[in-house]
Amino acid sequence: MIQSTSIRRHDLSRHEIKIAYVITNNDSLYHLSDGVNDHIDTITKVNVLATNYLLDFLNASKKFIFVDTWGYPDNNTWNGMTGCLVRGEVEIGGSPMFFTLARLPIVEFISSPVPSRSKFVFRQPKLSYENNLFILSFRHSVWYSIGAVLIFLFLALFGVTFWEWKRNDHDIDLRLSEAGILRANTSDIAILIFGATCQQGSPVELKGTLGRVVLLVLFLTVLFLHTSFSANIVALLQSSSSRIRTLEDLLQSRLKFGVHDNPFNRHYFATMSEPIRKAIYDTKIAPPGVPPRFLSMEDGVQKIRQGLFAFHMETGVGYKFVGKYFEEGEKCGLNEIQYLQVADPWIAVRKNTPYLEMYKIGTKRIIEHGLQYRENRRLYERRPTCSGSDGNFVSVSMVDCYPAILVLSYGILIATLILIVEILYRYKLSILKAYKIGPKNKEWIIEYFGSWDQTRGLVKSKEMQMSMAIRRKDLLGEPITISTVITDNRTKSELFNMRQVSETNIHRDTLTKSSFLQYMPVYDFINATKVIMYADTWGYLANGTFNGMVGHMARGEAELGGTLMFITRERLSVLNYMNYPGSLSVKFVFREPALSYQHNLFLLPFKPIVWCCIIALVFILIFILFINARWESIKAQNEDMLDNSVLKPNISDIAILVMSAISQQGSSTELKGALGRSVIFILFMAFVFLYTSYSASIVALLQSSSSAIRTLSDLLDSRLELGAEDTPYNRHYFPAATEPVKKAIYQNKIAPRGSKPNFMKLEDGVRKLQKEPFAFNMNTGTGYRLVDQYFYEHEKCGLQEISYFSNNKPWQTCRKDSPYKQILKIGSLRSQEHGLNLRVNKQLYSTKPTCNVKGGNFGSVNMVDFYPAVLTLVYGISITMLRMQFFFGGFGSVLSDDNKLHALC
Repeated sequence: MIQSTSIRRHDLSRHEIKIAYVITNNDSLYHLSDGVNDHIDTITKVNVLATNYLLDFLNASKKFIFVDTWGYPDNNTWNGMTGCLVRGEVEIGGSPMFFTLARLPIVEFISSPVPSRSKFVFRQPKLSYENNLFILSFRHSVWYSIGAVLIFLFLALFGVTFWEWKRNDHDIDLRLSEAGILRANTSDIAILIFGATCQQGSPVELKGTLGRVVLLVLFLTVLFLHTSFSANIVALLQSSSSRIRTLEDLLQSRLKFGVHDNPFNRHYFATMSEPIRKAIYDTKIAPPGVPPRFLSMEDGVQKIRQGLFAFHMETGVGYKFVGKYFEEGEKCGLNEIQYLQVADPWIAVRKNTPYLEMYKIGTKRIIEHGLQYRENRRLYERRPTCSGSDGNFVSVSMVDCYPAILVLSYGILIATLILIVEILYRYKLSILKAYKIGPKNKEWIIEYFGSWDQTRGLVKSKEMQMSMAIRRKDLLGEPITISTVITDNRTKSELFNMRQVSETNIHRDTLTKSSFLQYMPVYDFINATKVIMYADTWGYLANGTFNGMVGHMARGEAELGGTLMFITRERLSVLNYMNYPGSLSVKFVFREPALSYQHNLFLLPFKPIVWCCIIALVFILIFILFINARWESIKAQNEDMLDNSVLKPNISDIAILVMSAISQQGSSTELKGALGRSVIFILFMAFVFLYTSYSASIVALLQSSSSAIRTLSDLLDSRLELGAEDTPYNRHYFPAATEPVKKAIYQNKIAPRGSKPNFMKLEDGVRKLQKEPFAFNMNTGTGYRLVDQYFYEHEKCGLQEISYFSNNKPWQTCRKDSPYKQILKIGSLRSQEHGLNLRVNKQLYSTKPTCNVKGGNFGSVNMVDFYPAVLTLVYGISITMLRMQFFFGGFGSVLSDDNKLHALC
């Protein structure tokens, strides 16, 4: 009897005790003690084993009843687990519940086994979320001191500047002309100090020593201040705010809110009447028109990790997720604020239960023996410790520089307003010019010409400093008509798609294609729309009017000539010539003929002075041979010697001997004496050397070409056949030529009387140029492309050009007095300067081919080469026959006279 009644009678002999548990998730019924999903219904699971220990202590049997809420007043009754206790349906409330004044009269609270609290948990926001970092860098006293220093430096600068200008009154005009000297006015000095404060330079300075010392002090001072300010800003950017300590601070902060979705949170948050707590629920958790922000535990903790979020949760359970998801550096700075005005959860039993003392003793013993502590440690987590704060790096966000952006925005707004005011003010003093792009365009375009005031007079705008053509080059898509020459209708489709151009059709209207491509950048430059007209000829004066492309421009139907054309006197009255876009020209092209076509090769080996010397040598040798032969004949008569092989002292025999030596032939007569033979030896030796030199020169001359054809007169007098490319301009200009040489070329060479004019296709002319002595008048750019295609390398050597037309270079043109003349000309010249025209020319044209293998060329000898020799032979035979006829005729008359004489006798 020494023990208390409750101890003596604690064995209930397997009496059934009914226990109620709160289950918010039906899955928890299967995992009350195995640790699966221990974050769900944790407060129930942590007490299931403790309740079992209590029943074991009492030796009682158990019966579980599961409800979905702890129990709250509802129409003067209690629902949930509290309702079960009130109605006597259970003895023990197995899930601890909050100790409230409303529950105290109806249930008995026996112990508080769970240390878990429900609180708002959040990460401390950055300092910039609560304060302006740009003001926190210095204390108020430091800011006042900085302002005083800047004012002092301003006064010092103003005084020094004023003194420098006063001291240099004698060269005031020179100083005024120098923009780099600081003026003694408030605005300039204030801007200089402001620029130094912002670590910016200044275009003005003081030239004196004292002024430069003051500037040095100014820049050093603000440099140290700026360094300190920047260092403090860096430190403050990494700092977090400590101002949120109460519910009121939490309410006033920029943090977003969320609450763990469980029954007691939904009940207590909705029923709070205290002003601050009610305001938190009404404005942060369940604002009007928005679903209440009740979240799962996992989602809420994830939002805490993202920052700027306060989540109301059961801390023991929530910190398990913090340990799971947070990095070490993110666990620092976690703060807690109590929201619910209730005590810790307690275990409740039925009011007036006979087992009350037994329950109290059992629960106390369970706590004393550490069983409850073990379960709490297993299912609840303590607040994590901060172990990685120093290694955590905080990136700069928009909130950190929000004050700076705000100042910038206000500055831009104020500057914009001031600018609008200035524009409106100057608009009253402005001078405007208006123009239309075209006569059919109804829209007027306004130009700002300048302004006028009494002090400066007329001030032109920057736009007016440019030429009118540059200012007004944007035609805003105005249609500009271009007329182009087409001799083949297939060219129309090829103009817009140069990929269709190949080696087979590139020679078809090549000049039109290149001109059209060269005009495309001009249209882009002036922002105009192309309108294309087609003509079949360039346009020539007929019956007082122009036809073709020139006619389109003369009548105002087109603004641009889409195909290049020659400059003529007649066209100058209706056209403007803008630009020569390349090295194109129309010329006679021919291969240099062999030298024999222009000269007698047998006279060219020696110069005239050499020929004179050779003739003099021949006469000298004849004279010497004659003296020697005379001497030997006298000598032979004295010795009575008779020899027919001895050279007779007569001119004919000696001349024949010399001629045979020159021709490298022998002779049947000779001189017998030593002196005579020496002369004969000298004769033959001299003419051997002369013959060798002559033959070598002949060989060289046979391989040479003539350079005598250099003018139109030379071309007219040459043996070359002439032809011209079959184009409208050639068919016009050749018959219309009036200059004598040009007219003779057409009448005698191109279109001789009684024959068809020698106009031919480009390809036919180039092929004939390759094979025959032929001069072909053609567009050199397209012609040389075919030369590259058909000629062998050695055939490209010796190509010569002679211009037939006086102005043989085609130009870009536009209509006379066109309002777009200057704009088009500038666009054309810019296209030329940027190499766009050269690119088109290189795509479609070829330059004169270079001669690379001239030394390896071999020319066979033909009849023309030895024509003088043949002519000499023919003349010699003719003369010989005439002399022979003359001789036989004279000989017959002599015989007749002799016969008559004999008859008389």
